[in-house]
Amino acid sequence: MTGRLEILSSITRFAPQHSDDGPAALIEAAQAAERAGIDNLLIGYSSQIPDGWSLAGYALAHTSSIRVLLAHRPGVMVPTVAARMATTLDVLSGGRFTLNVITGGSPDDQFREGDFVAHDDRYRRSIEYVDIMRRVWSAGEPLDIDGEFYRFRNTSQRLKPVQPGGPTIYMGGASSGAADFAARQADVYMSWAEPVAMVKARFDEVRARCAELGRPVPRFSVSLRLILGDTEDAAWAAANAMLPPDFDETRRRDRHAEDVGRNRQLGLVEESLVHDERLWLGLSAATHGQGGMGALVGTPEQVKDALLRYVSEAGADALLITAADGYFGELPDGFVDALRAEGDKIVAGR
Repeated sequence: MTGRLEILSSITRFAPQHSDDGPAALIEAAQAAERAGIDNLLIGYSSQIPDGWSLAGYALAHTSSIRVLLAHRPGVMVPTVAARMATTLDVLSGGRFTLNVITGGSPDDQFREGDFVAHDDRYRRSIEYVDIMRRVWSAGEPLDIDGEFYRFRNTSQRLKPVQPGGPTIYMGGASSGAADFAARQADVYMSWAEPVAMVKARFDEVRARCAELGRPVPRFSVSLRLILGDTEDAAWAAANAMLPPDFDETRRRDRHAEDVGRNRQLGLVEESLVHDERLWLGLSAATHGQGGMGALVGTPEQVKDALLRYVSEAGADALLITAADGYFGELPDGFVDALRAEGDKIVAGR
């Protein structure tokens, strides 16, 4: 995607016991996103939702051009197995598979899967994890690997990825460990919705760390929900209607023990629910800083202009946009085309 704006969305909802969220709905959403011009579809991760590898393969099998971005958490399988599975999907899809390496998350969710590695150690593990995958993807001969977290003897895979060097690696995180991981291993660094100046500062931190390491700077992505209305007042009315009836903007919100990103969200919520005129954090407030809840509110033109600020001012090369519920939703005619046309000019002009 070098030289142009990448536009991503998400299709993680899959509850086959409900007909509206079953296999047919998954196919319909993936194909609708492909028709809309979305480049890449994220399938999220949790210990309590259906297996993402299976959903990724299913979505890829029923589309022809869109890529799939699978969220994967080190700690649930060894990197050689993940490398082999990723290669298989990459080859079967003709190079349309990408990987979002999630270093952490809710400690409780990690404990459910038997992962008790400490916060800072997880980032070192992720660096090693991605390094091993890339070595396996590229090696012509069997490898002996002795790392801090993993040890292998005579490991290799016969099948090689379609994409040179293996699938594109996306990652996110707000801590200093995340910046180090991004600088060392990420092809694309992803940020939650924050004011443009804060996003730029985080991207600049990764750029500076890359300079220290002498490594290429990754591409940058921002994830935002869109709440659109025919008028600005209608859009804000729709946003405020999403808050729970008992919502109290002034209630105390304790910080999280380990999650730097969620604590940043809570800090912004305490300042105001609205930043940069259109960035609304009402859902972040209602969910105690849960990630990926920040939304842009306004008419399609107003929201498009707000999205492009992240490209022109913060330096984003990619935007992950969803409907208010966090999944792909039908967008107004011409919205994606206009966003891409203007975004491509900014990215290509750098």
